[in-house]
Amino acid sequence: MTPGPNLFVVGAAKAGTTALWRHLDAHPDVFMSKVKEPHHFSRAGLRPGQGAVKDPAAYVRLFAEGAARRYRGEASPSYLWDPDTPSKIARAAPDARIVVSLRDPVERAWSGYVMLVTIGCEPRTFPEAVEEELAGRVAVDARPPPYLARGRYAEQLERYLDVFGAALALIWFEEFTRDVRKTMVHLYDWLGLDPGVALQLPSAPIVPHLEPRNGLARAILAVPGARRAGAAALSGRALRGAQRVFFHHVKPELDSAMRERLREVFADDDARLRSLVGRELPWDAAK
Repeated sequence: MTPGPNLFVVGAAKAGTTALWRHLDAHPDVFMSKVKEPHHFSRAGLRPGQGAVKDPAAYVRLFAEGAARRYRGEASPSYLWDPDTPSKIARAAPDARIVVSLRDPVERAWSGYVMLVTIGCEPRTFPEAVEEELAGRVAVDARPPPYLARGRYAEQLERYLDVFGAALALIWFEEFTRDVRKTMVHLYDWLGLDPGVALQLPSAPIVPHLEPRNGLARAILAVPGARRAGAAALSGRALRGAQRVFFHHVKPELDSAMRERLREVFADDDARLRSLVGRELPWDAAK
């Protein structure tokens, strides 16, 4: 019988889950599903073309190649916001290890919005999207997704802590991108693996914001999973060369007034999160 997964990177979206997926897979004792986001245990990915793997047998087959590895994992950001997912994972994999990556909720919301505008999936202005959500008209699993609800981390993290406790590792995107190798040393060590492998990883963050140079590049980004597939297939100089041909590495800045507005929106949840984790948040210095 093919063993299923026992390692889950559960989000948040736009908080480094793709980098974690790749860097975990770089360890010889870890196998990460080639389908990065199967969304098997959440309500996400039900629309055609989203690449979800809902069939139980097909899902387990994703990990067949890694049957002999100590850890077999996947990375679906929808697992963080779906309230039913922690219990589903626990029933299917009682010994699972959970990795949660959190990012400044203001920057995460803006990054998610810019990405969807870039690929042509978001017709609203950012203020329009924010006001619509604040008016209570956006479901957590809507498309385009809510930019605020998915950044209210305290309740999401509490659900996983209640189910998995010490079997959860919390990664901060700001600290991860500042020192990729240091973060991965700690994460490998937490998993009981040789942390020295982290010293062989790229020192810089991967998969930066990409702005299409032309229609072809925009079409490529619009294909679900295309960006991750390209990053997985290419590496080093080849990847950087392809990115220079098709994309600009420029991300627009968020309006300062909107940034301050969102700081106020997230203030209560940030305070709750601060109390939950017992430390200042990496983005506190940005306030």
